[in-house]
Amino acid sequence: MPSASDSAYPRLKANPSATELGEIYTPNICELVFAAESTRKPALQVGLLLLLKTFQRLGYFVRYAEIPAAIISHIARCADYPDVPKGLDTYDASAARARHMTLVRNFVGVTAYGYAARKIVVDASLQAARTRDDLPDIINVALEELARQRYELPGFSTLLKIARAARSRVNREYRARICETLDATAKQKLFAILTRPSGEPRSLWDKVKREPKRPFQARRICSITCAGYRNAALKISAIAPAV
Repeated sequence: MPSASDSAYPRLKANPSATELGEIYTPNICELVFAAESTRKPALQVGLLLLLKTFQRLGYFVRYAEIPAAIISHIARCADYPDVPKGLDTYDASAARARHMTLVRNFVGVTAYGYAARKIVVDASLQAARTRDDLPDIINVALEELARQRYELPGFSTLLKIARAARSRVNREYRARICETLDATAKQKLFAILTRPSGEPRSLWDKVKREPKRPFQARRICSITCAGYRNAALKISAIAPAV
Protein backbone atom coordinates (compact mmCIF):
# COMPACT_ATOMS: atom_id res chain seq x y z
CA MET A 1 0.00 0.00 0.00
CA PRO A 2 1.41 3.45 -0.89
CA SER A 3 2.70 5.64 1.93
CA ALA A 4 3.04 9.41 2.23
CA SER A 5 6.69 9.15 1.22
CA ASP A 6 5.65 7.73 -2.16
CA SER A 7 3.77 10.93 -2.99
CA ALA A 8 4.31 14.68 -2.73
CA TYR A 9 2.44 14.78 0.60
CA PRO A 10 4.54 17.15 2.76
CA ARG A 11 6.20 15.86 5.92
CA LEU A 12 8.55 17.24 8.54
CA LYS A 13 12.19 16.22 8.41
CA ALA A 14 13.35 14.48 11.56
CA ASN A 15 16.68 16.35 11.51
CA PRO A 16 16.39 19.68 9.68
CA SER A 17 19.66 21.41 8.88
CA ALA A 18 20.67 24.82 10.21
CA THR A 19 19.96 26.29 6.79
CA GLU A 20 16.46 24.82 6.74
CA LEU A 21 15.77 26.10 10.24
CA GLY A 22 16.84 29.57 9.22
CA GLU A 23 15.01 29.69 5.89
CA ILE A 24 11.81 27.81 6.74
CA TYR A 25 11.15 27.99 10.46
CA THR A 26 12.30 31.49 11.42
CA PRO A 27 9.31 33.74 12.20
CA ASN A 28 9.45 37.21 10.66
CA ILE A 29 8.58 40.37 12.57
CA CYS A 30 4.92 40.29 11.49
CA GLU A 31 4.55 36.70 12.70
CA LEU A 32 6.20 37.48 16.03
CA VAL A 33 3.86 40.43 16.54
CA PHE A 34 0.89 38.25 15.55
CA ALA A 35 1.80 35.69 18.23
CA ALA A 36 2.51 38.32 20.89
CA GLU A 37 -0.82 40.06 20.28
CA SER A 38 -2.77 36.78 20.25
CA THR A 39 -1.56 35.42 23.59
CA ARG A 40 0.66 36.51 26.46
CA LYS A 41 1.68 33.22 28.08
CA PRO A 42 5.13 32.04 26.88
CA ALA A 43 4.07 28.41 26.31
CA LEU A 44 0.99 29.42 24.31
CA GLN A 45 2.96 32.01 22.36
CA VAL A 46 5.58 29.47 21.28
CA GLY A 47 2.85 26.90 20.65
CA LEU A 48 1.08 29.33 18.31
CA LEU A 49 4.31 30.02 16.44
CA LEU A 50 4.95 26.28 16.12
CA LEU A 51 1.48 25.81 14.64
CA LEU A 52 2.03 28.70 12.25
CA LYS A 53 5.47 27.75 10.93
CA THR A 54 4.73 24.04 10.57
CA PHE A 55 1.40 24.79 8.90
CA GLN A 56 3.12 27.09 6.43
CA ARG A 57 5.51 24.28 5.62
CA LEU A 58 3.01 21.39 5.47
CA GLY A 59 -0.43 22.78 4.74
CA TYR A 60 -1.92 20.88 7.70
CA PHE A 61 -1.57 20.93 11.49
CA VAL A 62 0.66 18.54 13.42
CA ARG A 63 0.78 17.71 17.11
CA TYR A 64 3.49 19.14 19.34
CA ALA A 65 4.81 15.61 19.94
CA GLU A 66 5.36 15.20 16.17
CA ILE A 67 7.56 18.29 15.81
CA PRO A 68 11.33 17.66 15.94
CA ALA A 69 13.09 19.11 18.97
CA ALA A 70 15.40 21.19 16.76
CA ILE A 71 12.44 23.10 15.30
CA ILE A 72 10.89 23.65 18.76
CA SER A 73 14.14 25.01 20.23
CA HIS A 74 14.79 27.23 17.20
CA ILE A 75 11.34 28.84 17.25
CA ALA A 76 11.49 29.33 21.04
CA ARG A 77 14.81 31.19 20.66
CA CYS A 78 13.35 33.31 17.86
CA ALA A 79 10.59 34.34 20.29
CA ASP A 80 13.27 35.44 22.81
CA TYR A 81 12.99 32.36 25.02
CA PRO A 82 16.45 30.79 25.52
CA ASP A 83 14.79 27.62 26.81
CA VAL A 84 11.56 25.92 25.75
CA PRO A 85 8.80 27.37 28.00
CA LYS A 86 7.36 25.09 30.64
CA GLY A 87 3.91 23.72 29.93
CA LEU A 88 4.44 23.47 26.19
CA ASP A 89 4.25 19.67 26.37
CA THR A 90 0.56 19.97 27.33
CA TYR A 91 -0.24 22.40 24.52
CA ASP A 92 -1.97 19.75 22.39
CA ALA A 93 -4.55 19.10 25.13
CA SER A 94 -5.22 22.79 25.80
CA ALA A 95 -8.37 24.60 24.71
CA ALA A 96 -6.16 27.31 23.22
CA ARG A 97 -4.89 25.04 20.44
CA ALA A 98 -8.22 24.88 18.60
CA ARG A 99 -8.53 28.68 18.82
CA HIS A 100 -4.97 29.06 17.56
CA MET A 101 -5.68 26.83 14.57
CA THR A 102 -8.45 29.22 13.51
CA LEU A 103 -6.11 32.18 13.99
CA VAL A 104 -3.43 30.52 11.84
CA ARG A 105 -5.87 29.73 9.03
CA ASN A 106 -7.05 33.33 8.96
CA PHE A 107 -3.50 34.68 9.12
CA VAL A 108 -2.28 32.47 6.27
CA GLY A 109 -5.48 32.77 4.23
CA VAL A 110 -6.36 29.08 4.04
CA THR A 111 -9.79 27.46 4.38
CA ALA A 112 -10.26 24.48 6.68
CA TYR A 113 -10.77 21.09 5.05
CA GLY A 114 -14.48 20.32 4.77
CA TYR A 115 -17.21 19.34 2.33
CA ALA A 116 -16.13 21.77 -0.40
CA ALA A 117 -12.48 20.68 -0.14
CA ARG A 118 -13.48 17.02 -0.24
CA LYS A 119 -15.43 17.61 -3.45
CA ILE A 120 -12.34 19.20 -4.96
CA VAL A 121 -10.28 16.13 -4.02
CA VAL A 122 -12.88 13.75 -5.47
CA ASP A 123 -13.21 15.66 -8.75
CA ALA A 124 -9.44 16.04 -9.15
CA SER A 125 -8.86 12.35 -8.36
CA LEU A 126 -11.48 11.21 -10.89
CA GLN A 127 -9.96 13.43 -13.56
CA ALA A 128 -6.44 12.20 -12.78
CA ALA A 129 -7.51 8.53 -12.73
CA ARG A 130 -8.54 8.77 -16.39
CA THR A 131 -4.92 9.21 -17.45
CA ARG A 132 -2.99 7.80 -14.45
CA ASP A 133 -3.03 4.44 -12.72
CA ASP A 134 -0.58 4.81 -9.81
CA LEU A 135 -2.27 6.01 -6.62
CA PRO A 136 0.57 8.41 -5.63
CA ASP A 137 0.21 10.16 -9.00
CA ILE A 138 -3.53 10.60 -8.45
CA ILE A 139 -2.91 11.90 -4.92
CA ASN A 140 -0.36 14.41 -6.21
CA VAL A 141 -2.93 15.91 -8.58
CA ALA A 142 -5.40 16.31 -5.70
CA LEU A 143 -2.70 17.91 -3.53
CA GLU A 144 -1.86 20.40 -6.25
CA GLU A 145 -5.51 21.38 -6.67
CA LEU A 146 -6.07 21.84 -2.92
CA ALA A 147 -2.98 24.04 -2.70
CA ARG A 148 -4.06 26.07 -5.72
CA GLN A 149 -7.45 26.77 -4.19
CA ARG A 150 -5.94 27.51 -0.75
CA TYR A 151 -7.46 24.67 1.26
CA GLU A 152 -6.01 22.89 4.27
CA LEU A 153 -4.74 19.39 3.48
CA PRO A 154 -6.49 16.37 5.01
CA GLY A 155 -4.67 13.34 6.38
CA PHE A 156 -2.86 11.16 3.89
CA SER A 157 -5.18 8.22 4.58
CA THR A 158 -8.14 10.35 3.45
CA LEU A 159 -6.44 11.20 0.17
CA LEU A 160 -5.45 7.56 -0.36
CA LYS A 161 -9.00 6.32 0.22
CA ILE A 162 -10.45 8.85 -2.24
CA ALA A 163 -7.78 8.13 -4.86
CA ARG A 164 -8.37 4.37 -4.63
CA ALA A 165 -12.14 4.83 -4.97
CA ALA A 166 -11.70 7.17 -7.93
CA ARG A 167 -9.42 4.73 -9.74
CA SER A 168 -11.84 1.84 -9.17
CA ARG A 169 -14.76 3.91 -10.45
CA VAL A 170 -12.91 4.98 -13.60
CA ASN A 171 -11.74 1.44 -14.30
CA ARG A 172 -15.29 0.13 -13.92
CA GLU A 173 -16.50 2.74 -16.39
CA TYR A 174 -13.79 1.75 -18.88
CA ARG A 175 -14.64 -1.93 -18.54
CA ALA A 176 -18.34 -1.22 -19.03
CA ARG A 177 -17.66 0.80 -22.17
CA ILE A 178 -15.47 -1.97 -23.58
CA CYS A 179 -18.12 -4.62 -22.83
CA GLU A 180 -20.74 -2.56 -24.62
CA THR A 181 -18.72 -2.72 -27.85
CA LEU A 182 -18.28 -6.52 -27.75
CA ASP A 183 -20.72 -8.89 -29.39
CA ALA A 184 -21.69 -12.26 -27.92
CA THR A 185 -19.00 -14.15 -29.86
CA ALA A 186 -16.20 -11.88 -28.63
CA LYS A 187 -17.42 -12.14 -25.04
CA GLN A 188 -17.50 -15.94 -25.32
CA LYS A 189 -13.91 -16.01 -26.60
CA LEU A 190 -12.72 -13.81 -23.75
CA PHE A 191 -14.53 -16.01 -21.24
CA ALA A 192 -12.82 -19.08 -22.73
CA ILE A 193 -9.41 -17.50 -22.09
CA LEU A 194 -10.21 -17.23 -18.38
CA THR A 195 -11.77 -20.69 -18.07
CA ARG A 196 -9.66 -23.77 -17.37
CA PRO A 197 -10.41 -26.44 -20.01
CA SER A 198 -11.32 -29.91 -18.81
CA GLY A 199 -8.19 -31.95 -18.23
CA GLU A 200 -5.88 -28.92 -18.26
CA PRO A 201 -4.08 -27.76 -15.09
CA ARG A 202 -4.26 -24.07 -16.07
CA SER A 203 -6.30 -21.69 -18.14
CA LEU A 204 -4.90 -19.97 -21.20
CA TRP A 205 -4.71 -16.76 -19.20
CA ASP A 206 -2.53 -18.44 -16.56
CA LYS A 207 -0.20 -19.67 -19.31
CA VAL A 208 0.08 -16.19 -20.79
CA LYS A 209 1.00 -14.71 -17.40
CA ARG A 210 3.79 -17.22 -16.73
CA GLU A 211 7.27 -15.79 -16.67
CA PRO A 212 9.46 -16.96 -19.58
CA LYS A 213 12.19 -19.46 -18.78
CA ARG A 214 15.73 -18.23 -18.55
CA PRO A 215 17.44 -18.44 -21.96
CA PHE A 216 20.24 -20.88 -21.08
CA GLN A 217 20.62 -22.02 -24.69
CA ALA A 218 20.82 -18.46 -25.99
CA ARG A 219 23.59 -17.62 -23.51
CA ARG A 220 25.45 -20.79 -24.45
CA ILE A 221 25.30 -19.95 -28.16
CA CYS A 222 26.50 -16.43 -27.44
CA SER A 223 29.40 -17.76 -25.36
CA ILE A 224 30.42 -20.22 -28.10
CA THR A 225 30.19 -17.52 -30.77
CA CYS A 226 32.31 -15.09 -28.76
CA ALA A 227 34.91 -17.79 -28.12
CA GLY A 228 35.00 -18.54 -31.85
CA TYR A 229 35.61 -14.89 -32.68
CA ARG A 230 38.44 -14.71 -30.15
CA ASN A 231 40.14 -17.85 -31.55
CA ALA A 232 39.82 -16.54 -35.09
CA ALA A 233 41.33 -13.22 -34.08
CA LEU A 234 44.29 -14.96 -32.45
CA LYS A 235 44.95 -17.03 -35.58
CA ILE A 236 44.78 -13.98 -37.81
CA SER A 237 47.17 -12.04 -35.58
CA ALA A 238 49.58 -14.99 -35.65
CA ILE A 239 49.80 -15.20 -39.43
CA ALA A 240 49.45 -11.48 -40.23
CA PRO A 241 52.71 -9.70 -41.10
CA ALA A 242 54.00 -7.32 -38.46
CA VAL A 243 53.37 -3.65 -39.31
